[in-house]
Amino acid sequence: MSNLNKKAFENKIEKKWLELLWPFLSSDEMSKNFKAIKGQKSFQIVYPSFDDCFKAFKLTPFDDVKVVIIGQDPYYDGSADGLAFSSSRSVRCPKALATILFEVEDDCYNGLNIDRLSNYDLSGWAKQGVLLLNTAFTVQKKKPDSHKQYWESFTKEVFRILRENHTGLVYLLWGNHAKNYKKYISEKTNHILEADHPANGNIVTSPFQGCKHFSKTNEILEGINGPEVSINWGI
Repeated sequence: MSNLNKKAFENKIEKKWLELLWPFLSSDEMSKNFKAIKGQKSFQIVYPSFDDCFKAFKLTPFDDVKVVIIGQDPYYDGSADGLAFSSSRSVRCPKALATILFEVEDDCYNGLNIDRLSNYDLSGWAKQGVLLLNTAFTVQKKKPDSHKQYWESFTKEVFRILRENHTGLVYLLWGNHAKNYKKYISEKTNHILEADHPANGNIVTSPFQGCKHFSKTNEILEGINGPEVSINWGI
């Protein structure tokens, strides 16, 4: 990973995202970090695969971003697929995602969406303009927060790019980790909704339950550009 050139990213990151991110991706700092991650992969298991690291920037083109959901690490059990909270490879729904989907159904659909019982892939959201952004893009197996140091500066750069090029975005900040990034968001030109982390507490009794962030997000988006820009959270 340490000797990557721009071509190595062309099929992994959407064109405009790549143009904006490339100056930082190609920096000496990131070259050093890529080298360190590659070195770890020679004796540690690292998730997700490099092909999936930047999946959020591939499935959600820069000009289509409407909503930003902030996660922390990829799942460190092997079920990470490159999108925050998504787990397309998982047989069992991760705790945080189960709570999120429960809230979606309660908030937007007045009950259980049967299709979601065995479908934990959130790429349908990503393709509608929901940037599912982990703040670390890799993690060691069974070692949460193990790669934070390699991605902190890059993640701040992503927030800078969003702040300077987008307005009217809806940021969903769940838990203290996500809320720490509030300082990188322009509250004057964007919308911020905050709640506890969905992994805290029981799926039914968690403070996250009842936040109604999904219907509130659609209300905001529809208020800006009409109902055609709302998110179908059921897919």
